[in-house]
Amino acid sequence: MLALLALIWNGALNGAMGCLFLFKPSILLSFFYTGELDSFPAPDAFLTSICQYFGVTLLTLSFLYLHYIPFADKRGPGLRMAMMLSLLYIAVALTRFLPEDASPSASTFEYMKDALEGSLGSTLSELVGGAKAVAPNKQEAAIRTLVIQGFTFALSLAGMLTAPKKAKKD
Repeated sequence: MLALLALIWNGALNGAMGCLFLFKPSILLSFFYTGELDSFPAPDAFLTSICQYFGVTLLTLSFLYLHYIPFADKRGPGLRMAMMLSLLYIAVALTRFLPEDASPSASTFEYMKDALEGSLGSTLSELVGGAKAVAPNKQEAAIRTLVIQGFTFALSLAGMLTAPKKAKKD
């Protein structure tokens, strides 16, 4: 029963995040970066494109989690995949507590601007300018991610441990 609830939770969470990344990325980004809905500036075409690709990936994972529900012997492997994804999200969130100069993504926008200055033109400059204008509190965003994904990991682990095992063939 716990495995069933964990799959439903993972499917719903990934489905909701996938839909928001696909159709309304500014709402999801504003929640995690500013703490207020609709306070994140409208993403440009580059950021919107990345969000859409990530959104369809999350929708695919949501489908897989929900697809495993009727197959009792596949619930454990589905929850292992959910645990792996949650651990990766947690690892990324933990990097936000590193000092700015030690974080590998601390100067991502400056690096992109320097590396691609001529090829992307004003679009990249607008992206860099928009990113600096927001000045998100990275640690508050990381704490939100840690709470949500920590709960998801714990529920998935408990569900995996109680999931029915696949019958071995002799």
